[in-house]
Amino acid sequence: MNRTWISRSLCILGLVGVSLLAGYSTSAIAQKPEEAAPKATARSQRLPNHYSGVVSDEQRDKIYAVQKEFESRIEEKKAELRAIVAERDKAIESILSPEQLQVVERLRAEAAAKRKARAKANAQSKAKSKDAA
Repeated sequence: MNRTWISRSLCILGLVGVSLLAGYSTSAIAQKPEEAAPKATARSQRLPNHYSGVVSDEQRDKIYAVQKEFESRIEEKKAELRAIVAERDKAIESILSPEQLQVVERLRAEAAAKRKARAKANAQSKAKSKDAA
């Protein structure tokens, strides 16, 4: 008798779950795309680490506004930093002899090829696991 009761309970729970999911999916479909889009774009931003469980929706929006305000300045500084690093690297390379520079360039090319092969293998592995699922 216990098994029958458990089976019936699980069956009822499954039906309730399917009903809830069906109701949720139809309400999501019934929404107009322009209503759903602003939430998706606003939530696509990221909060700083450890903030998500602490801040309110209002604070979240204010944080996103601050992030947007600083974004262009940060990108400018990143570009400036990349230029400085490139200048430093040229100065370092100018210290090397032509033979040494050739060795370094060969090593860089080999490392890039390994990274590319590893990325390709990872992509294939992900594709296989998707197909298996």
